Amino acid sequence: MDKTELQRRLDNIWKAGDRDECSIKHIWHASAAIVLGKKWSEGADYNDFGFSDAQYQELEATAKGDDWDDELIKKFEAENYVKMVYHWSPIQEWVDEVGTELFYDTILQTKFSGYGDTVGDYIVLHWFGNRKFDTQDVDLPEWAEIVDGTFKKKED
Repeated sequence: MDKTELQRRLDNIWKAGDRDECSIKHIWHASAAIVLGKKWSEGADYNDFGFSDAQYQELEATAKGDDWDDELIKKFEAENYVKMVYHWSPIQEWVDEVGTELFYDTILQTKFSGYGDTVGDYIVLHWFGNRKFDTQDVDLPEWAEIVDGTFKKKED
């Protein structure tokens, strides 16, 4: 998978997401998990996919007071999970084949690198830092290190 194909696939994930003002963060969280040898779904915020505008409107229309219908929430969450599996699986399969270092190198060449290296920032902040979401022990890949609070590739 080259950078153009990876960016196209990540674009499709973004388009399929909840499109809130921070929907790009889902891609950064999942990508950080992948770089650390985890599955995309282990990204810090993939326990809540958010809802599309249409789903949100339906939840609001069927709400009883301030309470949304629990069954409808479960239905939408299941639909959204299936959608994300569809989009993330080819990327995860590619990474499983070629390794996390090539994924990291490739994502840095796309617009999803963020502001410099947002994926690396998410690794530091959410997996090793004070905003740590994950309770599992996680190790850095053998090709990477954190130096002065910055995730980076080791120098040869």
